[in-house]
Amino acid sequence: MFGVRKIVAGDHGWTTLGPVRAGFDVVGSELRYRGALRGLVDVLERDGNVWKGRALLRGREYGRFRLV
Repeated sequence: MFGVRKIVAGDHGWTTLGPVRAGFDVVGSELRYRGALRGLVDVLERDGNVWKGRALLRGREYGRFRLV
């Protein structure tokens, strides 16, 4: 999604879309969202020099993305 940014700082981070910011905890290769977005998880997988991700809601995939 254009305009979405993910910032990872050790064991935590946040995703931003414009002025909206959502925090997450990093657990292994997962970004587990906190607060009102609890239940959302981004699962990351390295593919060469690119990170690919699957967005899950309560274990069900609803989207895919790549980090550039």
